[in-house]
Amino acid sequence: MSEKDNARVYELGYLFVSSLSDEQAVEKATALKAMIAEKGGKVIADENPKFTELAYEMYKYILNKKTKFSHGYFGWVKFTGPADMIAEMKAVLDLDVDMLRFMTIKTVTENTMAPKKFSAKTERTKRRDDSSAPVSSEAVVDAPAEEVVADTEEAVIDEEVVDEKIDEMAVEE
Repeated sequence: MSEKDNARVYELGYLFVSSLSDEQAVEKATALKAMIAEKGGKVIADENPKFTELAYEMYKYILNKKTKFSHGYFGWVKFTGPADMIAEMKAVLDLDVDMLRFMTIKTVTENTMAPKKFSAKTERTKRRDDSSAPVSSEAVVDAPAEEVVADTEEAVIDEEVVDEKIDEMAVEE
């Protein structure tokens, strides 16, 4: 089997501690991408870490002291590489005192980010701002009424199915 056949596509989401500066967080992300390349991987896409408020407090033991964090630097990198590099990366990242959390999943090369949806209100606002477009009190959305009603109905989510799908996507360690 050739090296190309053995390569898989992964996405690594990471959260650095909030005690870093913006520059230090970007340096750590650059070092992370260098480590991927060093271990035989190739970066496809990435997003530099951005300072963000966490949904809940997270704890990490730093120098034998339990430290809590309510903010952190979140970033991600999508890359290809051999399957055995994931365990090596995990060993290194587990020891990084600036790494609050990380998760590696198998994914696809294509862009999987959903495009932003515009609501009827957003569409109306856009047309008002466009001086060349006529403004009327009639509906400004081109979608049939059935589609609009369908979008507003609450979707039922089966949590077991979602959990199974996440387990399938998560990389076993």
